[in-house]
Amino acid sequence: MSLPRCVLSGTTYLVTRRCIGRRFLLRPDRALNEPFVYCLGLAAQGHGVRVLALCVMSNHYHLVLTDVDGVLPHFMRALNRSLAMSVKRLRGWDEVLFEPNVPYSAVALSGTAEILDKAAYTLLNPVSAELVRTPGRWLGVVSTLGRLHEGVLRTKRPRFGLGARKVACRGATYRRLNIELIDSVRDVCTAVNRLAGPR
Repeated sequence: MSLPRCVLSGTTYLVTRRCIGRRFLLRPDRALNEPFVYCLGLAAQGHGVRVLALCVMSNHYHLVLTDVDGVLPHFMRALNRSLAMSVKRLRGWDEVLFEPNVPYSAVALSGTAEILDKAAYTLLNPVSAELVRTPGRWLGVVSTLGRLHEGVLRTKRPRFGLGARKVACRGATYRRLNIELIDSVRDVCTAVNRLAGPR
């Protein structure tokens, strides 16, 4: 049995969930990107969660989110269940998708500086793993600066599974960040781009 979590309404978290055996079941491609965003939008809309930043790597994902109503466990159950059904169908995978005996990581963030730090960490994850030179070149789902400025991530309902319910993800998946945060994340990305050199 897992240890109890302290879940408080209005808390912002950095959430990480890894695939079983660190297998590349979330590897980036268009077939997975749309279902991931749809599952995230569906869960966020149903639980009042505000997603500030996200990045889907090949074997794990990161989310920076604010749990408005203190329902993080319910949100994560809904997200991971629908995501697991989608990935199993897409990849022809018969086993569990996520490590069954390892809970997801949810680190509570306090203050603007820490939220900014984890948003930048999430946004730059493919760059720090030396997979691409800029976040915009990552083929998986990542909250690039353009998407952060829009404040919305749009997607279509997958053509398979997940029931017949239609969901408008507009405004459900991304909420507008404080403009200071956006400017600071832009500054971090600019610095990383300079370090990375020409494309």
